[in-house]
Amino acid sequence: MISFEDIEKAWKRIKGIAIQTPVIHSHYFSEVSGNDVYFKLENLQRTGSFKVRGAANKLKVLKQKGKKEVITASAGNHAQGVAFSAKSLGMKATIVMPKNATREKILATKSYGGKVLLYGKNFGEALEKALEISKQNDIAFIHPYDDELVIAGQGTIGLELADKSFDYVFVPVGGGGLISGVAIALKEQTDAKIIGVECKPFSSMALSLKNGRIIKVKPKKVIADGIAVPEIGKIPFEICKEYVDGVYAIDEKYFKKAIFLLLQRSKLVVEGAGAAGVAFLLSKEFKKLKIKNRRICILISGGNINKEELKKLL
Repeated sequence: MISFEDIEKAWKRIKGIAIQTPVIHSHYFSEVSGNDVYFKLENLQRTGSFKVRGAANKLKVLKQKGKKEVITASAGNHAQGVAFSAKSLGMKATIVMPKNATREKILATKSYGGKVLLYGKNFGEALEKALEISKQNDIAFIHPYDDELVIAGQGTIGLELADKSFDYVFVPVGGGGLISGVAIALKEQTDAKIIGVECKPFSSMALSLKNGRIIKVKPKKVIADGIAVPEIGKIPFEICKEYVDGVYAIDEKYFKKAIFLLLQRSKLVVEGAGAAGVAFLLSKEFKKLKIKNRRICILISGGNINKEELKKLL
């Protein structure tokens, strides 16, 4: 199990690569929900998402061990985080991306110095290829979410929220790495309830926690592509069983509404996965909980939305 001390060490390691992002109050979403709502803006993080935190922590440790090259698989944000971190540390990075990855994310990954290999119809096939290359060429593999150092890096967000006295923190859930790290960091210091948000039909975490074992779901195209992960990680599953207070799978229509309202009312460009917490706030599932007059922090995990997708949505 990852410790609070591991996250503190990660926070020191990633300084200079990742930045501390702002926390802002939202008058509009506070009024809409009857609560005091704040946003943690990881869409303003370097590379446009939180992923650089975990990548930087993992790569820094690998560099200390003498590694000069890494490989990973990603549909976008993790790819950019690894490429940027590797370049910052003077390391080489190869990223296997599925053929359906957006042109913007492919070009961004290349611009950060990553070598991109397009392979497979989805993330799962890209992941298998990256693992194969890693094994054949003895190159260190960076898992997007099922890795202790990556999770500890993502947990540094929790350190930046610990002194804010939040009652609830809403976190997007894909493979589970982000919510795992944040939950450990916050639960060790605060009484905040940690709520995970998935996009239907990618409800692997909610189903796994309910059934007591990891459940794999069928892939389907959704607007929240950053959390469209069919199967959560083994390490995140064990952490979430102990630290997370609830996980909800929310209909895609609320994600679309959240992206639009964040742009219109908060002037924030947010991708589908990044809007998960706001989608939950707008949903019938949130209304059923009857949460009122509480301090809520919503983690806006990324802003790398495809421009054509945003145009279509608007």
